[in-house]
Amino acid sequence: MNSFIYSFLLALTAIACNNGNTEKEQTGANTIVASKTGTAGLANFPGTSVYIQLPNGFVWNETAMGFYKEEDGSEIKYDEFK
Repeated sequence: MNSFIYSFLLALTAIACNNGNTEKEQTGANTIVASKTGTAGLANFPGTSVYIQLPNGFVWNETAMGFYKEEDGSEIKYDEFK
């Protein structure tokens, strides 16, 4: 009976650990090439060399000094950390 309980706990631990590793894996489909030639479909923060792929509905807004989505008030801003 004890060996059954230990086997069950070991299997449960193995499944839990394997699930955590699976969530951390990412496919290359979301990767964007960071080169000057690969920025044609990306939006640029004016005055910087920062390019991002904008989610649907975001447009540049001078007042917000970032990309703004009017539907829900979301903003995407760029901050430089030194």
